[in-house]
Amino acid sequence: MVRALLRFGSGDFDLLEILRRGPDAWNQWREKNPNQEINLSGADLSGANLHSADLHNAKLSSAKLNGADLRSADLSDAKLNDANLTRAKLSSAKLNNANLVGANLFGAHLFNTDFTNVNLRRAELFGAIVF
Repeated sequence: MVRALLRFGSGDFDLLEILRRGPDAWNQWREKNPNQEINLSGADLSGANLHSADLHNAKLSSAKLNGADLRSADLSDAKLNDANLTRAKLSSAKLNNANLVGANLFGAHLFNTDFTNVNLRRAELFGAIVF
């Protein structure tokens, strides 16, 4: 498993541990650290509850998000290339300007998802539920 540690000031922050506390704790942390780079590339977030999580501009390349609850999450400008989003719940998520090149969205729930300016080149959308 990938550990996503941030070092600044006098402390280390384990991003995965903050995410495991739930979307409310994550969003509070993001509000306090708005300019902090979020690199969760390769992280295993399978089945995670990320409902309404602020993941804008996050690096999630090759992340395992299969079955994750990303409903109403903000993934705008996120790097999701080669991510596994199989059967992820992305209804009402914001994906504007996101990079999903080579992402697997097989069976993903995409109702009312914002795909404005999204790069879906080579993405797998077979079986995705769009309504």
